[in-house]
Amino acid sequence: MENAFWMVWCPDRGAPTAKHDTEESATREAERLARVNPGHRFYVLRSVLMVRKVDVERVPMRGPMALDEPPF
Repeated sequence: MENAFWMVWCPDRGAPTAKHDTEESATREAERLARVNPGHRFYVLRSVLMVRKVDVERVPMRGPMALDEPPF
């Protein structure tokens, strides 16, 4: 299970580039950015879901198989 994270997004500035571990950290960054970019809107976004398609999973097995052992 992964932990939730927060990002700051400004519609006028492109995609977010940093993940924040706490809402407080993201809020502070949004406030900082708003101060140096008057008139721009900065949104604090929270992750709510992760989706992933897994094609192939490699699972290591215990110890090496002896060469004279049948593979079944």
